[in-house]
Order: sequence, then structure tokens, then C-alpha cells
Amino acid sequence: MWHNAQSASSKGVLPVTPGHESAGTIEAVGDGVTGWSRDLVVVQGAGTIGQLSGQVALARGAATVVMTGTAIDGVRFEKARRMGVHRTVDVTAEDPVAVVAGLHDGLGADLVVDATGASAALRQSLEDWAR
Repeated sequence: MWHNAQSASSKGVLPVTPGHESAGTIEAVGDGVTGWSRDLVVVQGAGTIGQLSGQVALARGAATVVMTGTAIDGVRFEKARRMGVHRTVDVTAEDPVAVVAGLHDGLGADLVVDATGASAALRQSLEDWAR
């Protein structure tokens, strides 16, 4: 996905598991890790996985959850805000990087969840919001 070639690289190889549908196990955390106390969280994508990720972030104590999507996500954005997401960003109308940079310490997100499966979103999470 990083090189926008996931379809070509997986041609003829099944099953294909896109990055936002994979799962893992946290094997260990540092001694001082006790949970999210501030964890500005950005959720890219307002679909089912994005909505669920936003709710998990809120339930685990994220101080601010930002959800990004496009103009077609208006109803999804409304639902996310009703359920506690602090800020929604239509990336076709606003610069999400500028919005996130204006929050908390200005250093970007503590955690980014890519629930889009789009290479551009993955690249943005790694290049624009990495701390």
C-alpha cells in the first residue's frame, strides 16, 4: 500500500488482506505506559471500522478524537459527533494536517488509525502526522 501497488503486487496471490483489516497482538509495552491520557487520535475514514475505532479511542480515554473523510460522509460525521468524536474533517474542504497541527501541542497525532484502505491516507498518516 505504501507504494500504491497493492493490487499489482497481490495479483494472483490469494487471500489478500488489506492493511486496515489486519490485526495483531500487543506483546509488550514500556514500563511507563498506563493508557491514553492526552493520545490525540486521528481516525482516517468514517465507515464502520472508522466509527468503531473512534469509539474505542474514546472508551480508552483519548482526550481528542478527530475523524477524517470526504463530502459523502456527512451523515457518518453527524453520527460520529453524536457519539462523542470531537472533530470531523471533510478532507475535500479542509486541510486535515492543518486542523491536527492546531490541536494539543502542535506536534501531530499520538495515534493514527487508517480505516480507509487508501494508499494516500496511509502515506499521510506516516509522513504528515508521525511524531
